[in-house]
Amino acid sequence: NQVLEGAADRERIAWEDTASATRYQLTPVRSFYRSGVACRELVTQGVHRGKIREVRRTACRDRDGAWRIVD
Repeated sequence: NQVLEGAADRERIAWEDTASATRYQLTPVRSFYRSGVACRELVTQGVHRGKIREVRRTACRDRDGAWRIVD
């Protein structure tokens, strides 16, 4: 949730899980409104043992203001 709140569009946030030796990057690609609700398109990339996995998702705020993955 902190990344969705604070990161600008196209600002890449990176971290590493040392226990699994996996590096991650999350990039909010764009911000938009869907039916009046704030949403963000996200790209998450994980690198583990040289293999890259990339996932594109959309998160929108729920009624309580929390971000939820919607697709």
